[in-house]
Amino acid sequence: MGSGDFDLTGIEPGDNPRLTAGAILGSINIVADEGTNFGMSGFSLFGSRNVKVTGGDGPTIRLRGVVIFGSINVKPPKQT
Repeated sequence: MGSGDFDLTGIEPGDNPRLTAGAILGSINIVADEGTNFGMSGFSLFGSRNVKVTGGDGPTIRLRGVVIFGSINVKPPKQT
């Protein structure tokens, strides 16, 4: 019950990168540079899992997300 924000901008993923995230009655927001590849798997019950970053070359970050009444969002940094 709450939220978490993670900033992955400017980080070069190593070989076979993996993330695991769980949200129950809350949200997780992951900010990543455009061109970062994400592969999403997992489970959602009355919630959502979204990747709004356009992928490019390079390794794919495998994100396993479990959501119950919440959300996991991968998005680019805000443009100013």
